[in-house]
Amino acid sequence: MVALKDIYLIIRYKETTVDKNTLFNKIKEKYGILGLADVFYFEIKEDYKELKYSILWIPRNCQDMIKTCIDEMDDCEVSSASGTIKKAKKKILKMSGA
Repeated sequence: MVALKDIYLIIRYKETTVDKNTLFNKIKEKYGILGLADVFYFEIKEDYKELKYSILWIPRNCQDMIKTCIDEMDDCEVSSASGTIKKAKKKILKMSGA
């Protein structure tokens, strides 16, 4: 049995935080119901509202699909990806200069 590895995407947004429902609807719009079946779980782990970053936890095999959906959104972008949440937090601090 192969274990699926998870990945943490670091999302930078301009005005409003990334909403799970908005991202869910974007995946449904672009890839349909089958796309949602592939992304059976994803979760916004941490929000750094004052720094305008969020950490999104997703399955590694869905990384490209979710990145494409986020890139098509006007108010946010994928800044980086990390294998652990600890590394993701360090990257946010480094990118924000905090």
